[in-house]
Amino acid sequence: MSNAKRASAPLCVILICVLFCTSSCIRFTRSAALQGPAFVLEQSILCADLKMQNDWAEPAEDKMVFKKGADKNVFSFIRLKAMLGEHKLFWKWYDPSRRLYRVTDPITIGKEGQAFEK
Repeated sequence: MSNAKRASAPLCVILICVLFCTSSCIRFTRSAALQGPAFVLEQSILCADLKMQNDWAEPAEDKMVFKKGADKNVFSFIRLKAMLGEHKLFWKWYDPSRRLYRVTDPITIGKEGQAFEK
């Protein structure tokens, strides 16, 4: 066996060992263009009031039970992460007897083929 073949044999063994040991760290995924829309709901908050910070609305008075006459408003805040693609969101509001009270107009967030981390 020539010196060049003997020198490359250990290198080839090392390369195979490295590939075998790191194969669990390698993932193959479809490109964002081939995947459908997706997101992770990170947080959902209902509140009775808003506070403004730097021209941005933030929830105030978080709560889960609202009373007609006592609470003027109910605001819903959601926080999404790992959002991919375009989504249409709408809210369905129900009265205490579980009858559908109101359905909001849909709003569009995101953009087809784009990913947003937060």
